[in-house]
Amino acid sequence: MDISSVQVTTFLTGIIIAITSAFLSVHLSIKRFRSERWWERKAQSYALILESLHYMKLNCEVQFENQIGNEVVPTDRTDELIEKWISGEEDISKAIDMGLFIFSSEAVKSLSNLQKDLKEASIHDFSWEYLPERIDALTSCMSNLRDIAKKDLKIV
Repeated sequence: MDISSVQVTTFLTGIIIAITSAFLSVHLSIKRFRSERWWERKAQSYALILESLHYMKLNCEVQFENQIGNEVVPTDRTDELIEKWISGEEDISKAIDMGLFIFSSEAVKSLSNLQKDLKEASIHDFSWEYLPERIDALTSCMSNLRDIAKKDLKIV
């Protein structure tokens, strides 16, 4: 049996195509994996911030109901909510500091505005007359941030 140059060329062409296909397949798989992991990280970060905002808002609502006398809140529950408020403030600061590394510019701007509004309201501490303003600011930021996250994460 004689191996012709046509058979050698066909064999080498097949080998080159197989190697190229394997290389491209691996490269695209790695790129997709990184993209999916990054998306998961961003989604997790947005969820953490929204959860923090939720607990901050809950703290204001409970404080308000407690102060106007509609609800008596046990001290341990109040302490827990205050801890979550402090943690939420830290999470907002951390998110702003992380900035565009994780969040969109719109999200950073929204969180910065909220932080500014809360800082202005903190002059009055948690007096019942200023709590509705805090609740409104937190509600607005949460709604805005949900829309921004959906857009950023390409969720329809």
